[in-house]
Amino acid sequence: MHRDLFGIRIFKHELETHKEIKEKYLKEIISGYENSIYNIPFGWETSNVHTSFASNNQIIKDCPEEYKKIFDHYFSEAKEVHEALGKNKYELNYWHNVCKNGEYQECHHHMPNVYSAIHFLQFDESEHHAPVFYDPSRMLKTIGVHRHLAQKFTPDIMEGDMIIFPSYLEHSVPSLRYNKHRVTISINMSLSTL
Repeated sequence: MHRDLFGIRIFKHELETHKEIKEKYLKEIISGYENSIYNIPFGWETSNVHTSFASNNQIIKDCPEEYKKIFDHYFSEAKEVHEALGKNKYELNYWHNVCKNGEYQECHHHMPNVYSAIHFLQFDESEHHAPVFYDPSRMLKTIGVHRHLAQKFTPDIMEGDMIIFPSYLEHSVPSLRYNKHRVTISINMSLSTL
């Protein structure tokens, strides 16, 4: 399934191997949160975040095969063009994030990557908040006749979903307190030359 957002296509995919990935990693990820093993990455505005981004605390050592299959499925044409230009197959980089006690992520993008994704490893639709995406042209739309157009969008998410979006698309995670840990795995797709 796909949806065009602000004239930008994003994808939502239900992972077939979600339960296996969750069973393999969730307990250790939550244990890391409870034991405060995560550091705040350099350059991030928030001082209240639990993430394995750019750290030695990666619990997921090998990229799940289904992640690769999903990116191959959605980007097979782009991959063929990329290979024709004499570049290697894309690389997937991933990390996990945990929110429970008011953690948040400020409005940000994942540049200079090409596409990014979020796998909702533990997500309770009754209490957890999905990421909020922002229209890249929102500032221009605040003036003139386009003021009424949507400037942000929150997708409907269920546990086990993966959303894929262009890396330049800004998004945030609101600061809320939850009873249950909200756990996501973030993925970046980067392209590298030979």
